Parts: sequence; structure tokens; C-alpha cells
Amino acid sequence: MMSRSLEDDVFYTCGIMSGGGGVDLSIDRKIRVCCYTRDESGTIADIPDRIDNYCELINKIKNKNNEIIEYFQQGKIHPACLGCFYLTNTSQKPKKIDKLKMNTISLNYYQACNLNCIFCHKVSKKYNQTKHEEADHKNILNLIKQIVEHSNISDNVIFGIGGGEPSISVEMVEIVEYLLENDLHVNLNTNAARYVEAFADGAMKGLINLYISIDAGSEEIFKKIKRADGFENAWNNIGKYMQKTNDNVRIKFILLPENVDDIDNMVEKCKEYNVRTVLIDLLSPKTDADTIKQENSVFIEHVQALRHKLQSIGVNVEKGYFMPDDVFTQGEMEKNMFTSI
Repeated sequence: MMSRSLEDDVFYTCGIMSGGGGVDLSIDRKIRVCCYTRDESGTIADIPDRIDNYCELINKIKNKNNEIIEYFQQGKIHPACLGCFYLTNTSQKPKKIDKLKMNTISLNYYQACNLNCIFCHKVSKKYNQTKHEEADHKNILNLIKQIVEHSNISDNVIFGIGGGEPSISVEMVEIVEYLLENDLHVNLNTNAARYVEAFADGAMKGLINLYISIDAGSEEIFKKIKRADGFENAWNNIGKYMQKTNDNVRIKFILLPENVDDIDNMVEKCKEYNVRTVLIDLLSPKTDADTIKQENSVFIEHVQALRHKLQSIGVNVEKGYFMPDDVFTQGEMEKNMFTSI
């Protein structure tokens, strides 16, 4: 099925399209409309080795974004967006983009990592960065510079850095430093196996939203999930980030069958390192939102246990990107239900 119709006065939208459009620079050297695209119809172009015609490339990006918006205007879902967790309904007809001012640019082209997490779909290549990837860094930094210099970004643009582990790449750190020099905001995910001063500086200045995925409160569970040593080193680096950034760090726990019995240890580690904010998440959705909510309902008890135990020691708890609302707020819903009786 290519699209789904709604009532004439109901439209679709998402944060990227309503905010001015975006792109994802992906691991297969493709430029896509966003990092959640699961269909080739979301592909815009190859990442160029050199940019001979920047205006032509920008027009391709704008046209693909507008193609998706046209579907939304008709109350339909573009094939590239089918199953996306972030589609929402709106009564306001979305507007097409005139001048491209992107609000989201995702850098997911990099795959090398120093860990080998059991849930990660990326290939762990450790430090064996290839010349191909080194060239990609240069090409992508050049593309980013041109996008910035041509003002094809919105005032509140976010650069999202995912893919592999950015702290082990000198070139990726160079890209982050360029973004910080231009006062651009970055969502950056790291495993804290290495401490990077530039990441701490950016978080301290409020330019980097620093997310540290630790997923364990004990060395045994860390090894089981990450399939590597380094538990104490990672938590020590978390301590360094906390101290340098005035606690402006989010610690991330992805709940899995392998770590749900490690919740008390997670809480103790957060208490030991004076963690202020924790993000609880589940695995990235692979199917439609309704199916994901049903599958993840088995984690409700564990999500609520971790949430309430963290809150009891003064930790601010946030919902992760892939955490369904009804799983995260189940405890509040039950409390409100009984309060209203």
C-alpha cells in the first residue's frame, strides 16, 4: 500500500517538515530526507565527492521535502514515511517550502565503534577506519560548510550525530568543532568510552545536547550488552562530563531483557555520580507505532520501577525518542484514575 487517505480536513505533519525540512547523510553514502526513512523513495542523491553545482543539489533536497509535504496536504502518507513513529495528524494544512531553511541535519554516515552492543544494527568496525570513510568526512564537512555559508539552515537547526562512536574519530570531532565555532546546536550521542574536551565544552556552552548511552549499572551487565570491557572507565568519564558541564548531561538507559534486573544498580550509579537527568528508552521501532506500543507494553513495569526510583533520589527523568507515551506515563495514568474515583 503506497498511501492512506484521511478525512479531507485532516492532514499529516512531522517535526522535520513543519520546521523547514531536513536531510540525513547516511551510512550507504546517500542523502535522504530524514534518518527514519525506510523506503528508497526517500533518497535524494548520493553524497557527492565534490560539489560542482550546489544550487542543483539544494533544489533536489527542497523538491524531495516538498514532495512529501504534497502527500501530507492531501491527507496521505508518502511511501518514505510509512510506519514512521513521528507522524502526527493536524487540522492545519502544511505549507510547502519556498526557500530551504532546514531544521534537522542528521550525520549517520559514520559506523566505526569501540563497542559491539547486542542491539546495534551497525557493523562494529572498531578503529579500522577506511580511506573511504576518511574521504566521506572531508566531503561531508565541505557539504556542511556550504549549507551553512548559503544560509540553508533555520535559526533553530539541530545537527544530529549518530551512526558509530564519534569520540574515536578525529575527523568527526573536527566536524563538531566547526559546528561549535559557528554557534550551531548539536544532538550528540556517545558511549563515554573516551572523554572529548570539545564535547564537554559544547555542552557547557549549551550548544551540545550530550546523550551518554551506558545501559547498565554493573560491570557484568555492561559486558553482556556492550560485549566489551570499560564499565568503570565509562562511568568515570561520565563523572568528568558532569563536572565540566555543570551537570548538563543526559544519561541514557535503553531497557532490554538483559538489563531489567540491573535497575537498582543503575540507580546507585546515578546517585554515586550525582546524575541530574536520565533518559529512559526502548529499542528503535521497526514496524508501525501501534505494533510497537503493544510489543513494548511488557516493559511498563520496569520502566515505571526505574523512573520512580530515580525520581526518589532527585533525578529528572525524560522519555526517550522511541518510548511510547502510554508506557512512560502508565504510572501517572493509574494514579490519576484512582484519584478521580
